Amino acid sequence: MLSIPVTILLPFGRTLLGTVIPKNNMMININRLRDIDLNHPSSWPPAFTIVIAFVIGATFLYTGWYFVLKPQLDTLGTYQDYEQQLRDAFLEVSSTVGQLPAYKKQIMELDQQWKSVSAQLPDEAKIDALLEEISELGQSHGLEFIKFDPQEERDQVFLVVTPIYIELRGSFHELAQFLGDLARIGRIVTVSDLVITADINNSSDVYRVAPLNATATILVYRYLSREQK
Repeated sequence: MLSIPVTILLPFGRTLLGTVIPKNNMMININRLRDIDLNHPSSWPPAFTIVIAFVIGATFLYTGWYFVLKPQLDTLGTYQDYEQQLRDAFLEVSSTVGQLPAYKKQIMELDQQWKSVSAQLPDEAKIDALLEEISELGQSHGLEFIKFDPQEERDQVFLVVTPIYIELRGSFHELAQFLGDLARIGRIVTVSDLVITADINNSSDVYRVAPLNATATILVYRYLSREQK
């Protein structure tokens, strides 16, 4: 007679049946399983009841894990990532906040520098008065203006530059005084393309030496008006 070992595993590694059941008996048990009335659990054999209970329990556990616990774990992981992002952002903001006093100091210094520079920039209404002041300044030092020719204005970001082409005649001392006072005029004015030559043909008793002819371009800066921005 052939004997076949039959073992039904239970949770935690325990066995429901660990005995050797003869083949004929196993056939009988299988036939008995076919005769089980599923509508009357009370008539089920104990071993079959335990197996069914185990399968149902495992199904409930897996279903609960997949539909309830797993989404919560995924959500928890998402929140943990978001929390780390917030921590990184907080550390970055904290570092920036710690440097705020230095930033405020730099802003105040820049503001003071801007006020100092802007005070030297006339608006459009005062540009004509500034040009007249430059002309009078040269004449006050005895210079002869041969040409005083304001050119077309040029926009430079938030500033407007007015080039003035000038031709002067006078002594070296008069020319040096004019350029020195021009640098202290209280406005942002620059001189470029300065060329000085001796006017030998016009030497006279007025000048102990030959007078000088000078050509230059004076650059006058002013605010860019709101209409021009």
